[in-house]
Amino acid sequence: MIDPLLTACTISATVLVGAADMAVYMLNCLSLVQNTLAEFTFAKAKADLLGGQIEAHMDTLVEEETSLVLIRCKLANKIKTLQDWRSLEQRAPLSQVEGMDAVSLTEAMHAFEEALFDLGPTVRRCTRASESTRHALRRESAADRVA
Repeated sequence: MIDPLLTACTISATVLVGAADMAVYMLNCLSLVQNTLAEFTFAKAKADLLGGQIEAHMDTLVEEETSLVLIRCKLANKIKTLQDWRSLEQRAPLSQVEGMDAVSLTEAMHAFEEALFDLGPTVRRCTRASESTRHALRRESAADRVA
């Protein structure tokens, strides 16, 4: 009975641009359905199954946001440069590779630090939402064991 609703959510999500937007939309849909199902003991298995899907979409969201932060801070290209440098048989000192000098790395790390501070409230909001879903399921599970 829930599957048509979940299919509709998935189809709706396909029109969104970007994996992060799609993940947020699916997280919202799945969390709402999961919270509703958590009120019914006979639906526990389906709610648990949705929990796995929620975790997968959360992983996607974290990966996408991490990638955006690294790009914004200009660390993504430095990580790529480091990976490329490691694969070389003959390597010059890393500090001599373009963009990998101490000043460039310091600037990138400062930008990364600032980005983390900017993300603080967003991460806390997402964490609270995720925790509230998990706590609701744990309370329901505990109530089932007592009953």
